[in-house]
Amino acid sequence: MHLPNAQEILGRFTNDKKITNTALSLLANYNTLLTILQNGYSLYDLKKAATKLKIDSTLRFIEALYPSLLDSIEVMRKKSEALGILHNPIPPKVTGKDLLAMGLSPSPKFKRILNELYDLQLQGETIDTHFLREYLQKRG
Repeated sequence: MHLPNAQEILGRFTNDKKITNTALSLLANYNTLLTILQNGYSLYDLKKAATKLKIDSTLRFIEALYPSLLDSIEVMRKKSEALGILHNPIPPKVTGKDLLAMGLSPSPKFKRILNELYDLQLQGETIDTHFLREYLQKRG
């Protein structure tokens, strides 16, 4: 007997790709947020999670599955709102254009540098022009 996967089941209810993709994304990613919700988390963990999923809709999904976690969900929702990440992740302060303006040539290192700087930003580092210059000088 063939058991349908989530995409097949959703296809029986709607042909709307946006609804299907949103539901599949929730199914694929809610465990990330559920795990940190149940095991404790730092603000960095929450900011990092927001780069991978929509906090608000994922919390609503978890709330429907685990009503016993309502108090913890509300705390996380309020923290996310205070951080400005309830609906979208924190935008990176440094972009590829900034690296070009600092004299770097496009290279495979670009993405690595941008990811490292964004991670430092999520950890609370103040990323300004002075910091960026020092960071790039240390990296060589």
